[in-house]
Amino acid sequence: MFLRQTFKLNKNFLFGVSILLFLLKMLCDMLFFTFYKTGEVYSELINIILSSLIISCLAYYFFRDFKSNIVQSEETTFGVYSADLLRLMISSVIMLACSTFLPESITYGGQPPNHISMIYIEAVAVYGVFLGFFLIRFLYKWTWINRHKRTKAHIKIFIITLYFLLIFEIPGHFSRIGDNDIVHSQFLSPFIIGLEVVVFFVMFITTKKNNWIAVLPKSEKWKLVMLSLLAVIISVIFTGLGFYYKTNGRLFNAVFSFYGANSMLSWTFGVGAAYFLRILFSTIASLPTSDIISRKTNELKSLTYLNKVVAGKFEFNGLLDSVTNLALGATRGNAAWTEIYESDGNYSVVANRFITDESIRFLHEKTELMQLLMNNDEPVLIESISDYSESDLTAFKKANVAKSLISIPLLNSGVRTGTLVLLHFDEYGFDYSYLSLLSAFRDNISLALENSHLIEESIEKERFKKELMLACQIQQKLLPTKIPDLKNFSFAAFSMPAEEVGGDYYDIVCLKNAKPCIIIADVSGKGMSAAFYMAMLKGSVLSASKESSSPAELLKKINSSLHKSMEKQLFITMAAVSPDSDTGELFIARAGHTPILIKRMSEVEIILPKGLGIGLAGKRIFDSNIEEVKVRTEKGDIVMMFTDGILDFRNETGEEIDIQYLKQILEKSVYNNVGELIDNFRIFTEDYKTSYSQNDDATMLALSFNGLLE
Repeated sequence: MFLRQTFKLNKNFLFGVSILLFLLKMLCDMLFFTFYKTGEVYSELINIILSSLIISCLAYYFFRDFKSNIVQSEETTFGVYSADLLRLMISSVIMLACSTFLPESITYGGQPPNHISMIYIEAVAVYGVFLGFFLIRFLYKWTWINRHKRTKAHIKIFIITLYFLLIFEIPGHFSRIGDNDIVHSQFLSPFIIGLEVVVFFVMFITTKKNNWIAVLPKSEKWKLVMLSLLAVIISVIFTGLGFYYKTNGRLFNAVFSFYGANSMLSWTFGVGAAYFLRILFSTIASLPTSDIISRKTNELKSLTYLNKVVAGKFEFNGLLDSVTNLALGATRGNAAWTEIYESDGNYSVVANRFITDESIRFLHEKTELMQLLMNNDEPVLIESISDYSESDLTAFKKANVAKSLISIPLLNSGVRTGTLVLLHFDEYGFDYSYLSLLSAFRDNISLALENSHLIEESIEKERFKKELMLACQIQQKLLPTKIPDLKNFSFAAFSMPAEEVGGDYYDIVCLKNAKPCIIIADVSGKGMSAAFYMAMLKGSVLSASKESSSPAELLKKINSSLHKSMEKQLFITMAAVSPDSDTGELFIARAGHTPILIKRMSEVEIILPKGLGIGLAGKRIFDSNIEEVKVRTEKGDIVMMFTDGILDFRNETGEEIDIQYLKQILEKSVYNNVGELIDNFRIFTEDYKTSYSQNDDATMLALSFNGLLE
């Protein structure tokens, strides 16, 4: 704390010193102005020395530990960026406004008419130094936040170039002595212009990482276009005045009274012109895709919100009402309803938006299309009802509801239980991307409906006991009831919750590349809360597997879906293994789960790829810590996966079954059949549970490679 306070005192002390040096410089300039109207060598030497000291103090004040104060995880947001840019533009406009009150006599390097004008010129000059530092700070901050591999090298180029310009400004100050004009030699001027051009293009290249602009809404992009255009115009004005100060005015002749101010303004605004021009081009180029990006963002938010709805709502009608609202918003439709089918063949409308029950009943009675939708178990898109049936279009027009529609069947354990219907007033109001989005909802919605319906029934029959029994049935349905055949591999599994329900989960899903993937997961905690999150996890797995081509990609998508939907104190450990039946290779990824054991002959190998638990970190940190490894297996090799509940059991001597103990059991095992191996462990756990209390859910999977078929 003491060091921190001392550091602040030192910065403030140097800032105070810079003010005193400025007052001393002003006093010296006033004395030389009074007694030597045409200037002297001594006056320019004092100007250069004092100005250099002031700039050094201000540089320390503005940039000491500046980079370390930029939060490494900070992202470019429009609100923060636009606020910084707006302050910079206001400061620049104030500078231009101040230049209009400068005396005309200094236009060609002449002297101010009186002492008051002299003081005003000095004030404008030092304001120019502050403005230059302000712009450098802005460019440094936002290029560093959006840095890439060459940013550090480019920043060094900018700093070195500024040093050269400050050095080359010195002859210009001494050239005023005798001829009362500010001119550089024929050699220096082209060289300085060349440096400015090089730095301009370097900055233009540096500002290439602008992905943050692409995801902005269209309204914010238009605001950014206006701000960037204003910044480009102001930067060009300052740069132009810096190059043509002899014929264009008083500002740069005034700042020439402060050594370094001329270079800082012309250099920084020249670099700024490149930066703001690149931002302007990037923003304009991304405008045509704004609607698409906004739509995809809305779809992602809808999927995330759906997971929250599934996890948080168990009342049947309330859940369907939320789902209907969510689907209507995600597809930008004009009306929607959800109907549930009764056992007697009738239907009931449980949720409707912007369409009456009478209109729905009319459509059921007067159109063949509704009968088709009720009998179709696949999602249906009717882009134009008139193309399907003119008579149906007439009925829809009479009901004044739609010219295009989407129908999503709702399933409960594979049985059709209802339909979600979305309507649009225009023909071709929906497209197939919406159909894909709602199809991704389908598994989650059906699973949520099943959970909600079963829990609602349990509450009606028996408050607590029946609820647990029914929840146990739900969880059993979430686990595979039939193990699919795996070519060239054998698979067996068992799962035993500590209570009626638990948080352990395993499954075999098909990835996007048609390869199988074995999943085992453990929700932190146990009982009902763990079971509910397990149900949400299954829905996320079913959705993510359709879009993933590897175990690592699957875990990343699941974390992105569930991270913000889970309570902070909860997390999920997972492991995913994708066997290649053509080579016998295993592709393994792990998200904080227990190690995977592979028995080869009489030896057992422990596989432990890097990975964080699901829900513990956001996308950037989680994705960077997921490791996928490839393991080759031979005929007869056995792969064992388990949850940490297995390690809570004790052997006959009372010792806990840790990883090493489990490894020894597998090494000494005589079972080459995974079914017998799993049955042996199941019998052990069941016997254990009859004598002792089981503290945690326990699940074990076994996979063996049978060799390649001839």
